[in-house]
Amino acid sequence: MAFHKAKKIVVGHTILKDNIRFHYQGKVLAIDVNQHKGDHQAVFYKDNKWYKLNLTGDRTLFQ
Repeated sequence: MAFHKAKKIVVGHTILKDNIRFHYQGKVLAIDVNQHKGDHQAVFYKDNKWYKLNLTGDRTLFQ
């Protein structure tokens, strides 16, 4: 991360109990949703805030 001067990194396909969550003191955002079981979610970043989005586009703030 230091080489690229990045503050955060986003990774996918890491199936976890909480499908979207931060690790390593908020530096790594792991995303994996089980679409085969109907779990459709996304992540949205705006104005220095992170949101989870559901299938209809409703946003839930999370950190």
